[in-house]
Amino acid sequence: NDEYEKGKVANWYVQITGLPSSGSSIQRGRTNMLIILPNKVDGLSSLESSLSADTFRELTKEMYREDVIVSIPKFKLESSFQLDKVLGGMGITDIFSRKADFGAMMKNPPDGTHVSDVIHKAFVEVNEESTEAAATTAVMMELYGMPPEPKVFKADHPFLFLIRDNSTGTILFNGRFLKPTN
Repeated sequence: NDEYEKGKVANWYVQITGLPSSGSSIQRGRTNMLIILPNKVDGLSSLESSLSADTFRELTKEMYREDVIVSIPKFKLESSFQLDKVLGGMGITDIFSRKADFGAMMKNPPDGTHVSDVIHKAFVEVNEESTEAAATTAVMMELYGMPPEPKVFKADHPFLFLIRDNSTGTILFNGRFLKPTN
């Protein structure tokens, strides 16, 4: 089942759905993707400026499981960041020097062993399989009697997405989707 909530925080309205992450790189069930959809088509800017750790907790603390038909665009996001300067700005400089000491990490490291580059790569993909799996999961609940009509979550305008570790609540990735198409 997909998690679904309609909530209000600080004068803006949003809908949130949680989709289980799938794929070999992320353990199934350990993470989920949250999609935060402003009710207003042009509400993304207001959402972004109002969203903080506290408002995010407030929005997500009351989430509950409910049958939801989810319609989201497929998308793929790849990014790569060079972190050498960022780490240097944080005072982490010795590892980049030929005088670095990696003796605690390596047995007899060769002289001059140092870190030459630190590159962070991120990859997020939402495709038909993920959408189908989420929709299928949402309608597979066993009910006695006639099931209520499921709610529809249709992300047909700009939204935020986050991938969150379910056990710690840590946000692993976040981004925005700006141009959904029909």
